[in-house]
Amino acid sequence: DAEEHVIWDESEVQGYGRWIWAPELHKIGDSWYFLSTASLDETTGGNFNIRPFMMKCNNSEEITNPDSWGEPERVKTKNDGNPAGSSSLYIATSDPSNPTQLTSTCSVITVPEYVWELERYKVNEGPAVLQKDGKVYLAFSASGTGSEYCVGLLTGNADDDLTKKENWVKTPYPIMTSGDFNDELCGPGHNSFTVDEYGNAVIVYHARPADTHAGHTG
Repeated sequence: DAEEHVIWDESEVQGYGRWIWAPELHKIGDSWYFLSTASLDETTGGNFNIRPFMMKCNNSEEITNPDSWGEPERVKTKNDGNPAGSSSLYIATSDPSNPTQLTSTCSVITVPEYVWELERYKVNEGPAVLQKDGKVYLAFSASGTGSEYCVGLLTGNADDDLTKKENWVKTPYPIMTSGDFNDELCGPGHNSFTVDEYGNAVIVYHARPADTHAGHTG
């Protein structure tokens, strides 16, 4: 029952008017940042002609005030690179004082390879990280966004160079699927982590009622 606050309207900024997908809120250093995707061109390229962007909150004491937020800024790569041919997960370091600037070459840490990552679409997307006892757990979404959508897991050691694919181990099966909900919910996917009032880890994830997928429309 929390009050909703609009911090940004994409129609007010040219070039950011479509495909506002996968919004996240992160605290980097002492500042809050809003992170999402947006189209590069509002008229061509379809829904895959997108790039991430960030907005910085300039007053963390008034995070719900739209006047506290700066203008959207595209995330800038250190060098141009071509995608691996499917929806894969890339990783790079960034400048903590300006997280829109990547400071290392992007590398691929997982590509769709198992059957559960290849249903309808070849997809690895929506990474979210949980750290515990020297381990880094990276949950991600796989396959299309219908009832086949599911959550996979990569695991790495916090002390290793996690920009290298060989330092990650992929669990060969999904850790969350539609079958985990007795067909009441479908398509658990794009997730993030937070903690409850007792400090316990909580996963927040995308899902829909099963009857939404009766026609397998996605």
